[in-house]
Amino acid sequence: MFTLLRRWITDRGIRLLGLTAAGLAFVAQAPAQSLKTVPSNEDLFDLLRNPTSVPAPRVLYPGLNTLPPLDVHPLTVNTFTAQPLKIVLPPYGISFTIPATGTFPFVGGVPKRTLDLPVNEDDFIVDRTAAVQLGKALFWDMQLGSDGVQACASCHFSAGADNRVKNQLNPGVNAGDNTLQVRGKNQAVTASDFPFHKLINPNTQGEPLLNPLNVARDSNDVMSSMGVLFRQFVDIPTPGPGAFIPGTNPPVLKPDIGLAVNDPVGAAFQGVRRVEPRNTPTILAAANNFDNFWDGRARHDFNGGTPFGAADPNPHVFVDGVTGLEATRPIIRLSSMASLSTGPALSNFEMSFDKRFWAKIGKKLLQSGAVPLANQLVDPTDSVLGPLSNQNATPGRPGLNISYAALIEQAFGPSFWSNATQHLVSAPDPNDPFDGVALTIAPGAALANATNEYTQKEANFSLFFGLSVQAYVQILEPNDSPFDQFHDANPNEFLGIVTDIDPVTPGVQVVGLTTRQLFGYDLFQRSNLSRLNPLLRSGNCSICHFAQELTEHSIRSVYNTMPPDLVTGADAVLSGFMLENFLQNNAIVTMEMDGLNQTLDGNGAATGSAIFDKGIYNIGVRPSSEDLGRGNNDPFGFPLSLAALGLRNAGFPVGVFSNQAPPVQPLPPYLAPYANGLPVGLAFPNIMLPIFLPDTISRTPDIFVFPSGTFPNPNRVARTGTFKVPQLRNIELTGPYFHNGGALTLRQVVDFYSRGGDFPITNAADRDPLIVDLHVNFGALFTDADKAALVDFLLSLTDARVKFERAPFDHPEIVVPVDGTAPDNTAGRAALLADTRFQRIAPVGAAGHVAPLTNFLGVSSVEGSPGLDHFDSASGSPGALMSFRLGTTLPGVGAVANEDIVAFDGAGGYTVYFDGSDVGLTPAAIDAFCRLPNGDLLFSFDSTFTVPGMTGGPGGLTSVTASDVVRFTPASLGPVTAGSFSFYFDASDVGLTTSDENVDAIGLDPAGNLMLSIVGVGAVTGVAAVDDEDVLRFTATSLGSVTTGSFSVYFDGSDVGLANTTSEDLDAIFLGAAGQIYFSTVGTFAVTGLSGNGRDIGLFTPTTLGPTTLGTFSSFLLGATAGLPTTSNLTGIAIQ
Repeated sequence: MFTLLRRWITDRGIRLLGLTAAGLAFVAQAPAQSLKTVPSNEDLFDLLRNPTSVPAPRVLYPGLNTLPPLDVHPLTVNTFTAQPLKIVLPPYGISFTIPATGTFPFVGGVPKRTLDLPVNEDDFIVDRTAAVQLGKALFWDMQLGSDGVQACASCHFSAGADNRVKNQLNPGVNAGDNTLQVRGKNQAVTASDFPFHKLINPNTQGEPLLNPLNVARDSNDVMSSMGVLFRQFVDIPTPGPGAFIPGTNPPVLKPDIGLAVNDPVGAAFQGVRRVEPRNTPTILAAANNFDNFWDGRARHDFNGGTPFGAADPNPHVFVDGVTGLEATRPIIRLSSMASLSTGPALSNFEMSFDKRFWAKIGKKLLQSGAVPLANQLVDPTDSVLGPLSNQNATPGRPGLNISYAALIEQAFGPSFWSNATQHLVSAPDPNDPFDGVALTIAPGAALANATNEYTQKEANFSLFFGLSVQAYVQILEPNDSPFDQFHDANPNEFLGIVTDIDPVTPGVQVVGLTTRQLFGYDLFQRSNLSRLNPLLRSGNCSICHFAQELTEHSIRSVYNTMPPDLVTGADAVLSGFMLENFLQNNAIVTMEMDGLNQTLDGNGAATGSAIFDKGIYNIGVRPSSEDLGRGNNDPFGFPLSLAALGLRNAGFPVGVFSNQAPPVQPLPPYLAPYANGLPVGLAFPNIMLPIFLPDTISRTPDIFVFPSGTFPNPNRVARTGTFKVPQLRNIELTGPYFHNGGALTLRQVVDFYSRGGDFPITNAADRDPLIVDLHVNFGALFTDADKAALVDFLLSLTDARVKFERAPFDHPEIVVPVDGTAPDNTAGRAALLADTRFQRIAPVGAAGHVAPLTNFLGVSSVEGSPGLDHFDSASGSPGALMSFRLGTTLPGVGAVANEDIVAFDGAGGYTVYFDGSDVGLTPAAIDAFCRLPNGDLLFSFDSTFTVPGMTGGPGGLTSVTASDVVRFTPASLGPVTAGSFSFYFDASDVGLTTSDENVDAIGLDPAGNLMLSIVGVGAVTGVAAVDDEDVLRFTATSLGSVTTGSFSVYFDGSDVGLANTTSEDLDAIFLGAAGQIYFSTVGTFAVTGLSGNGRDIGLFTPTTLGPTTLGTFSSFLLGATAGLPTTSNLTGIAIQ
C-alpha cells in the first residue's frame, strides 16, 4: 500500500501526516471553533457506523435537556481541495486531480461498503444512559475506598479538582525526598507559601546554576490531595450481614480489613493520611485527552483492567462464549479515561490499602444488600441520578434505589456478566507487576461468602468501572464559557491566514469577551481580533494550548481527526474511509521533532535535535531529576514515552537512534502492533534529493552515522521531566497550578511563562525549546498590561455551569477529610458529619447553587480585590520572614518568642515559620538570621550560647559567641520544627572579637558572600573602622571551624545619612538580586526621603556601593500597617 505524506504548516514546523491510499475520504468543515464542535469518542464511532447521518443528540439521560448540542453536520464535502485526491508516485509528487470514472470509492458521497470500526466502548456498552448513571454513582461513592471515605470525587469535588488546604503536601517522594519543607505534617498552607519556587525578581528565571541569589526560596514539595492512611490490604469483610456498619440505614459497607504498619515514606505520613505525589488536575474535559495522568501513563487503548493499555500482556476481561468463560485481552480504542479510572482505586496513596485488586472491589460492591452511595444524599433533581435517588420516596434518605449489579446489567452486554455456572479464583502472581494477582476460571458458581471466589460480573468489575466512569466524564464538557460563546458567534474567525479581521466584513462580534479579554486572546494566539495587536505580539501559548480543547495532547490533535483545511485553514472533521483508516491504526501524530539545546559539533553539524511526545513537554517547573514524568517506565518495563517505545520497536536503544550491532530486543508481539511508527509528528524535514520527500529519520543509509541528536536526525528522545500539557478550561477555579501545585495565582503562571520558565540550564537536555524569555524577545513590549490581559482572557475560559455546579456538573453529597488524622468510616454518615476533621460537600441538583464555587485559598478573580487576586504576581503581595528582639504577640499566632521566626504573607496574615523552642534555643535570642537559597537558615545569637547538637565547631565545641554564625538544616519547619545545627562562621578567626563587634545583622549578597553588620565600632583586616550603620562583605576562602577570607566595606551608612547611634544601628538586613538592601534599625531613624522605627522595613536602592555609597531610600513595609505591635523590634528579616 502506498503512503501519502501530506505536509501543512504549523507554528512548530512542518507537520507530517501519514495517510494511506485507502484513507481517501470526504471531510467537512466544522462551522465553529468552540468546544461544541469537537466530536467525542462516541461521535467518531457513530460517524463510522452512519457516515451520512447527523450524530445522535447529546441528551443521554433523564433530567438534562439544556446541554448545548454538538455542532457537527453530515460529512459530504471535501474541503481539502474541493476535489478527490489522486496519488502520483515519486518523483512526480502529489497532484490533486479528478481520477478516472469508476475508480473513486464513493457514489454520491456514500461509501460502497460498510466501514470497519476498531474495538471500542460500544462493543461493551449497550445502554449509554445506564452506563453514565453507573459511572457517576461509582465516581462519587465513598464506599469504593478501602477506608470507606475515599471516593474518586474526594479529590475532584470542586470544579473537578481539589481546593483543600490542610495535609495536602507531599514532600517530593518522586525526588527521593521524604522531608516536608513548605509546611509541617498535617498543616494548612497559606498564600505566603506560594509560589514554591519564589524569586526575588519574577521576571528573571530562577536557576541555581545561573542566578541562585534570585531564588528567595525553593522547595520540591508538591501541593496535592490526601488519600488513605497507609496499611497493608488483608481482605474485604466477608459478604453478608457482617459486611455492613451496624445501625446504618440504608446499610453502609464496612471499610476493608487492613494491617497497620509503618509508612515506608517515613515521618511525613506516619499517623496521617498520605498525599499524592503530583497535583490533582481537573477531571472536567479530561475525556478529550489522548493519554491521561500528568505523565500520560493512562493509555489511550484500554485493556479492561489496568492503566497501561497494550503494555500489559495479561487478560482482564472474561467473556461468556459458546464453551463458557474465556479470558480475553481487549484493546479498546480512544479510552484513556477508562484506563485512568482503573488506577486510583488501587493506589496506596489515594484510595486503597496496599495490594488490593479489582475483583475484591467487585465482590464488595456487588454483594446482596449493597446500596450505591449509601453514605450520601442524592438530589432528586440530579441531572443523571435524580430518578434513582432514595429521596424521591423518603426525603433525607441517602443512596440510590437500584443496585450496582442491576445498573451493570442494564449498561453492559450479557456476555460480560451473565455466566452463573463458572467462577474465578484469585491467587498471587509474582509475574504481574501491577496488582500481583491472577484470576483463573473454575467450575461451578462462586460462593457468595467466599472472598476469593468471584462471579463473572465481579471479576469484570474493572471493565465496568473504567468504561462507565469514562461515559460519565464524557458528558462533563465545559463548552459554554464566554470563550466558546465568542466562537459560536464568530464561526469563521480562523478562515484563511488573515489574523487581522475587518471589524465590519465579516465582522467580529465581541460576544462573551470583553475588549481586554479579546486582546488577551490575541496575545495568547498571535492574532489581532481586538484591533489592539497590530504587530501580532504573542506569548505563543496556543502552540501547546491548542485548538478548542486548549491542549496539544488531545485525541483530535494526536489522532488528527480534525485536520485544518488546506485552503481555508478552518478545522475539518474526518469521515468515511479516511476516518476508518485513522481509527483502525495507531495515532499518527504522536511525536514531533525539534531542535533542542543546539550547538555545532566539530563537523559543523547542528547537534541537539530530539523527538518529543506530542503535547508532553519539559517546561522547567522543577528540575528534571526530581520527577521523571513521561521519562519513567511502566510497571511492565516499557517506556511511557511513545517516541521511546517507537524507537525500541524499531530495534534501537531507547533514547539513541544509531547503527547498533546487535540492536536491542524489539517489543514483544503483544505490544509491537500498538507502538507508533516513525517518522511522524512535527519536523524540519531533511529533503532527499532529487525526489523531495520528507525524511526526518533517514530511509536510506547515511554516509556516516550522526551522533545522537544531530540535526536533522531526531535520534534522541527528550522525555525526562516531561508532563502533559493541561487543558485550561475553568482554570480560574482549579488552582494551584502546574504538576507540583506550586503556583497560586494566574499571574504567577503568566510570570513563569513570560520569563521562559525556570531551570533552563539544569533541564537543558530535555527542555522544550519554545519556552523562551518573552521579556528578552519582546523587551518593553511585553508589559504588565499585557500580562493582565492574558490573565483576564484565562478567566473567560470558565463555564458558568461549572462555577455554579449546574447540570451536567451537579453531583451527590460527599464528605471529604480536611485533616490528616480523619479516621476511617466505621460508624456511618452521622458520625462523619459530626467529626470536624471532615467537611460536607452538599448535594446539588441540575439547577445548581446560587453561590459560586470559591477559588483555592480564596484567591479573588476581581482585579484589585483586598488580599490576593488572580492578577497579583509573585511579587504583588510582598511577604517577609521576621524575628523580634523581645518577642511579640501576633494575630493568628499568639505569643512569639525571641527565638522564633514568623512568616508574614503580605496581606495581614502571620504563621509560625521556625519554632526555636522545638530545637533547644529557648535560652538564647535570635540576634540575626538569613535564609540560604536551599532553605537552610543562618543564625547569630545575642550572647554566648551552647547550641544543642551542633557539629563542626572548633575542636568539637558546641559553644558559640555573639559574633559567630551557625547553620540550621531543617527536617521540618513551622509549628513543629526539627533539624540540625552545624558551625558556619568563626568570627574570632577573622578578627571579630570585642563586644562591639557582636554581629547583629547577616545576609548574603548576589554572589553568595556573607554580609555582616555589628552592634558598635570595630576594625578588621582590610577595614580600619566599621560602624553599626555599615555593612561588611566577607569573601570566604573557607568556612566552618577554620574560617578564612577577607573583608571589604559593602555599604557605608554614614554616606547616606544613617548616624552612628544606637537607634540607627542596622539590626536586620536582606539583600536583593540587584544589590538593593532591605533593612531595619534598632530604633527610630531618619534619612533623606524616609523615616521609621524598629518595626519598619526600609529599602535602599544603590547607585554605588562600597566605601562611597550613594542611592535612594523608600519604604518597603510599615510595621503598623502590617499589624505589628509597637514593641515588635525586628532582629532579622528575609523578603519573600
